[in-house]
Amino acid sequence: MLRVLLIVLMLPAAALGNPLGLPWGEEVSDSYREYKDYKYLWGDTNWGYMRFLGWLGDDFRSEILLEFAGKKIGKAYLLLGPEGITESNCFKQYNKIVQGLNTKYGKYYRRNVMKESLIDELVFVSECYAMRVGLAEIETKWRTKDKKFEINAYLFSDDNELYIEVEYVYLPLGVIKRKGLHEHL
Repeated sequence: MLRVLLIVLMLPAAALGNPLGLPWGEEVSDSYREYKDYKYLWGDTNWGYMRFLGWLGDDFRSEILLEFAGKKIGKAYLLLGPEGITESNCFKQYNKIVQGLNTKYGKYYRRNVMKESLIDELVFVSECYAMRVGLAEIETKWRTKDKKFEINAYLFSDDNELYIEVEYVYLPLGVIKRKGLHEHL
């Protein structure tokens, strides 16, 4: 399944249609409960969030969280880990995801490495240890050529576990929401 994810990330954007194969820009029915090989856990369009759980390969636990604006998907989060991401392979795993996204959406336009000042005073066995204890994070950003999506990939720690998160933001929906807000001001 990890190979499937990497293949999907590497396909040209036009060949796939929509990121993650989701119905972006379309109204989703209240009965929407199926997403690929993932198991529906909770949520619905009325509540504004929906969560699915699955595995990528034998090593990666994977979650999909959909965020709705009305009946349309505004954001989707692909969360990988903590299984499959360790102190010895966190950068290797993150770079696989970044390479797949680079292939699909073009070279990223921004990479931020956030570090706590304490990191310079400590000695680490591995660079990933600093990530695991929350002293550093990496963020990489893409924007699709049609300017419909912003994609953000993160390598971070939560409760001493390492995760990779890919956030997909559907930009036209944000513009629609802002236009509606301005009408009320």
